[in-house]
Amino acid sequence: MSRRAPVLTLVRVPRLPRWPSWAVAVTGLWLGLVALTRVVAPDAVLCTFRRVTGEPCPGCGTTRGVAALAKGEIGPAFAHNPLVLATLVLVVGLLVLRLVAGVAPRLRIGRAALLLTAVLVVANWAYVIHVDRPPGPIGPPPAPAGAQEGDASAPAAPQGPLPLGDGIDRQAG
Repeated sequence: MSRRAPVLTLVRVPRLPRWPSWAVAVTGLWLGLVALTRVVAPDAVLCTFRRVTGEPCPGCGTTRGVAALAKGEIGPAFAHNPLVLATLVLVVGLLVLRLVAGVAPRLRIGRAALLLTAVLVVANWAYVIHVDRPPGPIGPPPAPAGAQEGDASAPAAPQGPLPLGDGIDRQAG
C-alpha cells in the first residue's frame, strides 16, 4: 500500500526571497501608472475589459481595495473585491512566515483545488458585478414634478450609455 504525499508541507527556504526583476518592474510600473492616472484623471476607468464591455472584470475593485487598505480602511477594501484582498492578505502572511521562520509552503494541487478556485473566482465575479450596479432603476432620472415633455425647463435626458465614471459612491449604505 503506497502512502500519498501530504497536500501541504513546509520547506526550508532562504529568508529573503529573490524577487524576479520583471515582477518588480511590472509592479512598480503599475503603481506609478495608477498614481499618475489618479492625479491626471481621477474618474478614469483603468480596466480595459470594463471599457470594452461596460461590465467589471473579475479583478475590478482591486486598485480601489488596495488604495482603501493603504488608508487603513479594511471593510471598504474587502468590499471592493473580497477574493483579491483575501489573496493579498494570504500572500503577505506567507511572506511574513518566510521572513520570520525561513519556511514556505509547498502545495500539492489536485483537481478539487482547481475546481474550488474556479468556483471562488466565478462567485467573486458575480459579487463584483452585483456590488458595482448603481442603486435604483437603470435609465435617465425622472423629470421634475410638473414638467411636460419637451418643456425647456426640464433637464434633457442623457443620450447614449451612462459614463463609467458616474461618480456614484457605492460604499454608502
